[in-house]
Amino acid sequence: MFDNGLNNDEWVHINMEYKNFGFYTNVKNPSGEYYLFYKDIYNSTPDGRSDDAFQMAKKMFSIDLTRRQITSLIDDKEILGNIKKWPFYCSDCDVSNLTTLSRYVWYLNDAIYFWASLLNKTLPLYGDEAFTNYSLLRKHCPGKYFGKTGEMTYGVNCIRTAYLQLRGLNELESSTLYLTYNFSSITDYKRQIEVDDFTKTMFANWGNKIPLNVPICGYKGKLCPIDIFKNHLNEVIIVGVIIIILILLFVVFITYVLLKINRKKNEELTRWIIPYIKLEKPMPAKNEIDKSLNSFISSVPSQSIPYIKLEKPIHAKNEIEKSLNSFASSAPSQHSNNILNTKRETGKFMFVYLDGEAIAGEKHSLIFEPSKEQKIELSKLILWEHENINKFYGMSLDAKLPLSLWKYCKRGSLFDILQSDNSIFDAFFLVSLIKDLVEGLHFIHNSFLHYHGRLTSKNCLISDRWQLKISDFNLFSYRSCQKMKTKDKFWTAPEILRNDNLTGSQEGDIYSFAIICSEILTKKFPFDYNNRKESVEEIIYLVKRGGHNHLRPDIEIPPNMDINMTYVTIIKDSWSEEIEKRPTIKQIKHIIGTLKETGAKNLMDHVFGILEDYASTLRLEIEERSKELMEEQKRSDLLLERMLPQAVARKLKLGKIVEPENFDSVTIFFADIVKFTDLSLKCSPIQIITLVNDLYSLFDGVIENLNVYKVETIGDGYLCVSGLPIRNGTKHVEEIADLALNFMDICEKFTLPHLPGYKISLRIGCNTGSCVAGVVGLSMPRYCLFGDTVNTASRMESNGKPGRIHISQSTYNLMDETHKYNLESRGEVIIKGKGVMTTYWLNGHYRE
Repeated sequence: MFDNGLNNDEWVHINMEYKNFGFYTNVKNPSGEYYLFYKDIYNSTPDGRSDDAFQMAKKMFSIDLTRRQITSLIDDKEILGNIKKWPFYCSDCDVSNLTTLSRYVWYLNDAIYFWASLLNKTLPLYGDEAFTNYSLLRKHCPGKYFGKTGEMTYGVNCIRTAYLQLRGLNELESSTLYLTYNFSSITDYKRQIEVDDFTKTMFANWGNKIPLNVPICGYKGKLCPIDIFKNHLNEVIIVGVIIIILILLFVVFITYVLLKINRKKNEELTRWIIPYIKLEKPMPAKNEIDKSLNSFISSVPSQSIPYIKLEKPIHAKNEIEKSLNSFASSAPSQHSNNILNTKRETGKFMFVYLDGEAIAGEKHSLIFEPSKEQKIELSKLILWEHENINKFYGMSLDAKLPLSLWKYCKRGSLFDILQSDNSIFDAFFLVSLIKDLVEGLHFIHNSFLHYHGRLTSKNCLISDRWQLKISDFNLFSYRSCQKMKTKDKFWTAPEILRNDNLTGSQEGDIYSFAIICSEILTKKFPFDYNNRKESVEEIIYLVKRGGHNHLRPDIEIPPNMDINMTYVTIIKDSWSEEIEKRPTIKQIKHIIGTLKETGAKNLMDHVFGILEDYASTLRLEIEERSKELMEEQKRSDLLLERMLPQAVARKLKLGKIVEPENFDSVTIFFADIVKFTDLSLKCSPIQIITLVNDLYSLFDGVIENLNVYKVETIGDGYLCVSGLPIRNGTKHVEEIADLALNFMDICEKFTLPHLPGYKISLRIGCNTGSCVAGVVGLSMPRYCLFGDTVNTASRMESNGKPGRIHISQSTYNLMDETHKYNLESRGEVIIKGKGVMTTYWLNGHYRE
């Protein structure tokens, strides 16, 4: 059955038995339990298909008599052994290999017991006729009897009524009772259900589904429904293909439309996002003013100078320079990409280019994860175009910090400009700024934003054309999460300060507008906080406290400012403590529009008119400063040539690099004042300085007449060299010899006013040889000598004697060739670091 594929859910096998064992055999295993009928227990070599048999057994129901425990006082083997005794006497029966009785033995036993019971009833009544007349026995059949197989009930026909059970196997190979039938006759019975849910119990092995009573096609396969697909296969295929194509086309069309709509929505919601890679940082370079200054200086006849000190220094903030810068910056630039070259990144802003446009990137300290509402807001803001609203380009979210990208206004914020002292800031200019502020704020209040929320003079920027542009109006909900600096609260309305979440409002913007206007008219910080006795925190507290005597800025208009007092009235109404009394921006715009102003038609005409008045003055100032510059250049040249050799100084002024240079033959001169320390104890510091200055001034006078370069003086030490930086063959030894002899003559004649009779004595050492010379240092450059020749010259001086000129062998050799000098051998001397050397004394010139 298993091999024929009958173990699927379409088959139910019913096994009818009357053996009282159901799914079990009458053979017990070693533990005393009966084997299941499908177990291979009779073959000495199992076939290994017990699992296949179990799969078939699960698809089977067993109907059998009610299983009762058969009890016997005699075991099976003893019964089998009695077959050779009475009454059977079967001597030929071999039962030595049998251990279990047939399952029908006990039914045979009960049948004989029932017959014997009937004979017991009928023999007393009918005698021997009861053995031969079956009809006599039938009358006495009804009744209950108890045999080896349990209770036996017989009817009038002497037929035993049955107690049947319907059982099945579960996954654990355990028999489960589902139904019990109790027959009172062949046609009359009672059924008892033993389980709650047939689907999950009785038919669990059929996938929890009850099989159909009749197959769909009937038992003969003639009741199958008509299969359209088989009878009209071609038509069905054609129609199906057409339907599928139409469905696919419809799905593709709908998908395309939806994707296009979603793409357009996403583009609209994300067009404000600007990748950081698109932002181009400016290249550091000199600005236009530096270039002009360099051109001007290079046109002067003298060479450029490293150090300049003017008698009348040009300060960075003086009126003329600012006016010049203002005029220059108001002219259109031919190189717009150089506008940011002088800007440096700050803690709050970075300056970049976006598609050639100069951009100020505002840094935000908090991570920005925009909601859908914020995306919609940003998508709308990048479309704003208004002459008093700073252009918003979008945000860059992939930078180190989120950036809001705004059009760069090179003149900076209103807050910074008002603190500068510029003469173009007259009444007309200040009123123009107020009008621009009103226009910008009117635009915001009539937009979907409804209010700015954090309006200050710091986010009111000034463009190249002196127009005021409001900035930082994006994402108030995001900005409100960022901590506000204490000084930024000067512009915050008192009712908002009292609210911890600092929620913005149109009335709050009007208050901020009033504070900004007070800054414009007074040209002072808000509340003039830098000149007040109260601290910043105290000022904020007094504003927040409110009350009848609330704190507001003092409006003290400068005397030279002709301001319409209507503006002052508007300011005072706008910062009223009572919110409902503050005018709206529409009302303020209307009032200002009714005021009649005189003068230029627009601010740029006014500014250019002022700049034209300065043009002639600037020309005269430049000429005067040019003369001062040339004088200072001459002084600097002289100072530089005193510090360095002329040839080296010329190279430095030309911007050339002074490489270290090797000189094959030079003579180096060291001199030291003998017992200078003892002399210092006898003199005051002033006297010592005067003494050294007087003495060295005489020495310097000697050097001016010789081809000798004074390297340096350190305390009482004096270092000179001849033969560099301009080579002079062997003439250097004569120059140094004359220098040494002249120094000795000066000391003989030099007197000290405060120490009469005290004579200054020098110890001089000279050495000839090669050395390397070069400029060392940047802040205080020095022309220094290096090499063993320098060290030997120093040793000649330190090992010399007071009032004597000590020279080395190399110096002696060159001096002796000249035949001009009186030389004396000193003999061999032990020199530290050199060992034994033969040295000489220079005593003077040979007299002709």
